[in-house]
Amino acid sequence: RATEEVQAWCLELASVEGSQRATANAAQEEAVAGAKALAEEEAAAACVALVARERLEAEVLAERRGRLEERWTLAQAACSQRGALEGELEEERRARVREEGRSATLN
Repeated sequence: RATEEVQAWCLELASVEGSQRATANAAQEEAVAGAKALAEEEAAAACVALVARERLEAEVLAERRGRLEERWTLAQAACSQRGALEGELEEERRARVREEGRSATLN
């Protein structure tokens, strides 16, 4: 009779140990799945942050390019205006030289 009780107790202990092992395995699998999900969420958040930063940098570069193009246009206009003014001054100088030459010839 004692042997039967010991055998029953051993079977019950084995059943409890098996149940504990299954519970521990399930908990471990759940922890691994949770860690993977967290890693995926963190990776997705990092990607979103990277895309946002890249967009911001692109906007800043576009604004800078716009300002540079505007300055380039203004510089080209200033150069054209300078060239026109230099041409006018040269014409006035030539006219003065011609006038002085005529005056000298008449005197």
